[in-house]
Amino acid sequence: MGDRPVCSTLARLATSLDRDLVVSSFDYTARVGDGIEHPERAVLMARSAWGSQTGSTRLGIGLGQSVTPDPHSLLRRPFCGIYAADQDVLDRLREFCGPSTEPWYPWAQWEYLSLDPPDEQPDLLRHYAAAIAEHARLTWAAQTARGSGRQQPAMRQNRTFDSRQNSASSGSAR
Repeated sequence: MGDRPVCSTLARLATSLDRDLVVSSFDYTARVGDGIEHPERAVLMARSAWGSQTGSTRLGIGLGQSVTPDPHSLLRRPFCGIYAADQDVLDRLREFCGPSTEPWYPWAQWEYLSLDPPDEQPDLLRHYAAAIAEHARLTWAAQTARGSGRQQPAMRQNRTFDSRQNSASSGSAR
């Protein structure tokens, strides 16, 4: 999936939520529990203070995907989630969000992006970008509400986010 539609859609969402939110896109290395590494790309919405000097975001909400995406491979499907590059922050987020049945570094939580084509949307990239933005909006609202003491359901782990229904449906682990 191309970065440009996702970046611009997340940037519009960031502007509507908070003036201090920025969007970044960068490569990183993901690791599964057994230590196997996978080169991936992230497009994240985050507070400006959560960035590093190199321009990558240390903590954010958004898209992750393999640098060689393949919708037929579970390891290479795009997903949405909460990213934390620092291990201590990742550990605290996992405690806050709940345990994961499939921990992937550096994602505290994640859900596959549903790749089912929409019924009436000729531009698939815009559709998927809108799905990622909706997921980020819901996650941002849920996590900021949890942090303020108002309880809202947090994002479920290891599931597929279906933008057509604005809900998560069961999916397989990455």
